[in-house]
Formats: sequence, C-alpha cells, structure tokens
Amino acid sequence: MSGSEGTEPRELVRRTLAGDAAAFAELVRRFEGAALRLALRITGDRSEAEDAVQEAFLRAYRSLARFDPERPFGPWLLKIAANRALTRASRRRAERPLEEAAGVPDSAPGPESALAAQEDLARLRAAMTRLQPGERAVLSLHYEEGLPLTGVAGILGLTENAAKVRLFRARQSLLALLSAGGTR
Repeated sequence: MSGSEGTEPRELVRRTLAGDAAAFAELVRRFEGAALRLALRITGDRSEAEDAVQEAFLRAYRSLARFDPERPFGPWLLKIAANRALTRASRRRAERPLEEAAGVPDSAPGPESALAAQEDLARLRAAMTRLQPGERAVLSLHYEEGLPLTGVAGILGLTENAAKVRLFRARQSLLALLSAGGTR
C-alpha cells in the first residue's frame, strides 16, 4: 500500500472503517510483531500465540467501530492480544519453554562469560515457564517490552496499584523459582 508507511494508526482506523481493507492490513503489519511477542511470552507456545494474535486482530476488526480514535491503537490491540493469550494459556496448563521468544544478543566479552550468561538466561526462561500466565504477562510487559506500570495496567485491565502488586508478586515468584533451581 503506497503512502501509508508514515500514516498515523488513527488515520488507518478511520480508513478501515470507511471500507479500505488495505488500511487494516497495514495496522496488522505494524502491530503483529509486538502482539506475537507478548502472546508468545504469555502462552509459551508459538502455535497458541499465533492463534491468540489472529483472534485478537479479528476481535479488533469487529470492534473497530467502538474504538475511541482519541486513544492509542497499540495498547488497545495489545490488551486484546494479552486477554486472548491469557485465555488460551489458562486452558492449557502443560507449558513449553519460551525458547522461541526473544533472541539472545551475543555481546559477552569472552567464551566463559558468554556461556555463563547463556546458562543464566536458560535458567530464567525455564523459571518463567513455571510462572502463572498473568505473572509472565506482567513481567514481560514491564521488563521485556519496557512499558511503564501505567501501560501494563492498561493492557491487563488493572489499576496502577494492582499492576504494582502483581509485578511485585511475580518478581517474588520468579526469585523463589530461581532460588529453588527453577522448580515450583
């Protein structure tokens, strides 16, 4: 679609509502990566995450007429994706490791420290898979996506204080798992 690269999401929403299917395709292109990363961190399963994101975009499309164009589109869509992923994760208790989530930068100074960092990351990922989906969601949104607590609260449908409490408890759970060797 030519000329839509710099177009604001709210303009793309307006064009979608006017019947421009290419405008919605551009919204999908812009936001599918973030939605997939979030869903993958919550579900721990690529197939489940992809299904959750597909459901999220379908729900977003169907609800677009009720979307407030004065609000940012990205957090609204991520909230839908997080809810779909949480629903799928709660249905499926046997979870796989998050090896598919984010790649690991290889910037360690030496082979020993690189190996130690990889081992630490593997322990962290294994412990993350043992957390409840809601705990993984709050940790991923805050630390991996870099969202402030207000953004985390908005996406997860919590008050800011509830998001703080959930983040604190998730960190405590993660620390307990790491101290116990990654098992709960």
